[in-house]
Amino acid sequence: GVSQTRDFELFINPNEPYTREQTVAKFAFWMELYQNVEASTQDVLTALRVKDEVAAKIQALKDSGASASKVKAAEDQAAVITTLVDEYESTYVAVGRTLAEIINQPAKIFTKMIWLHNMMEVSEGPVSQSMLDVYTKLNEQKDAANLEYDRSISEALERFEAASR
Repeated sequence: GVSQTRDFELFINPNEPYTREQTVAKFAFWMELYQNVEASTQDVLTALRVKDEVAAKIQALKDSGASASKVKAAEDQAAVITTLVDEYESTYVAVGRTLAEIINQPAKIFTKMIWLHNMMEVSEGPVSQSMLDVYTKLNEQKDAANLEYDRSISEALERFEAASR
């Protein structure tokens, strides 16, 4: 029932060709990669919730006894939102109706980031420049996808709200 603690320091094998600083930099990169994927995952989940919320609003509109033309206008705008969310999701992960459709798609952002993670897990030494280059390119793709989604979804949601009033 007694806890004991003691500070200690781990040393790198002196026969390795990399330094403690490189190991610290690798860890920092790995954590940045992890946090990036986690934040992007939350962004995609938020987008998927938008689609669900819009579907719930459509159902509420139908249940309220709104006119068929009003429901149709809202459904048309909901379809635009669904398409935007689906396109955004497919920027990050392969989606499809069947496993064959999913497997035959090119690697997406999350797949490539997982590849980077796996390379970090099985390799020793510092992060390679090619890994940093890939990561930079993935972040550019991610940022462009987020910017486009944020711009287009806000416009579509405004039109949806106007149609469903």
